[in-house]
Amino acid sequence: MELLVRPLVLSLLVPIVGCAKTGQSPTLEITHRYLVVSIEAPGDWAKKHTFSIQWEGKTVTLPVAFRVAGPAEKFKLGAGPEMMKYLKIGDREIPVTGKPETEFRVGNELGFGMIRENGSTDGAVALALASWVAVSPVDCPGPSNPNAGTKELERAGNQVEQRLKELLAAGRVIDVEP
Repeated sequence: MELLVRPLVLSLLVPIVGCAKTGQSPTLEITHRYLVVSIEAPGDWAKKHTFSIQWEGKTVTLPVAFRVAGPAEKFKLGAGPEMMKYLKIGDREIPVTGKPETEFRVGNELGFGMIRENGSTDGAVALALASWVAVSPVDCPGPSNPNAGTKELERAGNQVEQRLKELLAAGRVIDVEP
């Protein structure tokens, strides 16, 4: 965990030191929480199958990211038990469906990301937190390992951050009220 924290701490210190020089009080803000829902599968399987959810009366094809404003500590973002194949968004259980029909899992992954964002004031250090759910074949567990070491955790964190940046750039984000 040390390797994950060290770069974050250094990136947070720069604005804090800047605040000390100007006499402002630094603050830390959690601007958003994200849930990245991605397809993690061998190329052939991923090309043959599409996955979707029903959100507010519309079919939404995966991958997608959900965004909740603020820290939303009590707001649930994740997956249910893997073989139950649903997302947990707040109090809602959102089934994931696949076409053509196939066996798959919807599982919480170990990776999490911390993304710098703009703070509400000059002295604010702002972060968004991202967690990760992967849709994958039953016989091909997701990309992270619950027994992962430090390097694997760092790699998983980088993966979720990269996937989130790609989804943001493509406009594949659903805003959710806490």
